[in-house]
Amino acid sequence: MLMSKKNQDEFDKVFKSIAAISPLILNSSVRLKGKTPKNSDFDGSAAMLFGSASDSSAVLVTAKHNLEVYMEAGPRPDIDAAAASFQKNVKIYYEAAMAFNTDPTQVADITSVDVVKADSTGNWDYDVAILRSSNATLFGLCSKHPIYPIGVKGKEQPYLNVVKNPKLYLAQGSKDNPYYFIQTGFGNVSDKVQDKTLPIDKSGSNKKGGLQYRTTAPLAEATTTVYNQEGDSTTYDQYDRVIQLSADANSSTAKGDSGGPLFLAYYNKSAKGWGLYLIGVTTGGDMATTKTPCPPKGEYVANNISTSLEYCYTNGLFY
Repeated sequence: MLMSKKNQDEFDKVFKSIAAISPLILNSSVRLKGKTPKNSDFDGSAAMLFGSASDSSAVLVTAKHNLEVYMEAGPRPDIDAAAASFQKNVKIYYEAAMAFNTDPTQVADITSVDVVKADSTGNWDYDVAILRSSNATLFGLCSKHPIYPIGVKGKEQPYLNVVKNPKLYLAQGSKDNPYYFIQTGFGNVSDKVQDKTLPIDKSGSNKKGGLQYRTTAPLAEATTTVYNQEGDSTTYDQYDRVIQLSADANSSTAKGDSGGPLFLAYYNKSAKGWGLYLIGVTTGGDMATTKTPCPPKGEYVANNISTSLEYCYTNGLFY
């Protein structure tokens, strides 16, 4: 993630204020690593959701376009072939007690990759893939500390009431019931954009490959469709059902953060405690709602884009 020291200090304050749930945010964040078919290094991010008792597997979610990046085959390769190769050659790296800047060392195989096809056309347009792992240690960790409290009496339905209704939270919180939008990932810590190296201000202490996090805010009160320009061409990739998030030259996701989680940390005043919801996965940045270049001329970072998981929750795809 691109992160100035000033922004990192602000993020740290948020984490301290939500100390009751911050370990769950950190521990559920995982790194994806492997060798591509061309023997290059692949890096991505993902999030653990829960342990599935029906097949003793850990259920995780990531960005579907990680498969495209992994294949290095030009625009949008055969999706099923990409999934098969990704499952075989990419590993899940995790830790039972994650901390900021930690590079996870525990390793698990990916047992299956489910490329979610939300619409009848455009198999790549909904940027979500569901991963499963039969690794016993990872399954135990997911079961003990689930994000999605599936099957937990009194907790599953309230969770679903939130995550299935983006309009409830994209308008942001109130003074009485505040909430934060938090992204995590393991990506790059700098980037070259136009003539500038980002972040522009003094860098934070975050390290590439170590766990990083940032707070952000929604830019619109509804999910939408955005378009990502391929280089300087007139070709655009489409991404549907996305959440537009604030970002700038000193705070943004970067290469390697793709697939990382977007969390909603919500304070329930009546319950006097924080709730945690996984509402999206990182798709990227600088994407517009029309087929126009983004960011605009003279601007370095316009936004971040996270794909909403509403469709998955609504259709029971995590079972």
